[in-house]
Amino acid sequence: MLTLHLVNDQVVVQDVAQIKRLRELGICGLLIGTLAKYPQQNTYLLIPLLLSQYESMWLYRNTPCQLVTYPVDSRQKLLESSKSSTSDGEFIVIPELAQTEYIMKDLPALWNYNDIRYKVYSQLKENGWYLMSGFRFGGLFVAYPGDPLRFHSHLVVLPPTPEIELISLIRGGRLASGVKKVWILVDANEDNTKEDTCMFSIEWAGFG
Repeated sequence: MLTLHLVNDQVVVQDVAQIKRLRELGICGLLIGTLAKYPQQNTYLLIPLLLSQYESMWLYRNTPCQLVTYPVDSRQKLLESSKSSTSDGEFIVIPELAQTEYIMKDLPALWNYNDIRYKVYSQLKENGWYLMSGFRFGGLFVAYPGDPLRFHSHLVVLPPTPEIELISLIRGGRLASGVKKVWILVDANEDNTKEDTCMFSIEWAGFG
């Protein structure tokens, strides 16, 4: 069973074996650990693995996993009691908190399965796409046909919007074609009770 740690409303995974398992499930996440001697560099990143809200929601709904949270006040109380019970010059032992005491039975309030953005993520995920943040290309997601370490992204998925200006449509289509991708528009006016969302692909083609 996967163990997801909830820290300040962010979900992280701290076990290497579980991170490998996530990769097999098409969940990439983002490594946020750094080297202790060189904390300012971002070339070599380590565990923990930070999961996006959509990745966390999909895992919680589709795979056997448990969501664990450690209240800050509980750890602080244990640390203070440990300090008071040790004399100066001795090592301070930080007690480990039992995970079973803090397994969450309810989902965080910020997780909304009816959110159309999550529906878009889930629909693309079920069709075999690997999804990562599309911020670099002005989108919500970028979609890969396989592991991002082996493939280039093929799709740029725009955040759902009820309407779009013509100039934005042209700009987005040209941008996507310029980086050899297909621009995906999502219909934001659909009924929230539907599982699938309607998507349109835009590919810019030159004339003459």
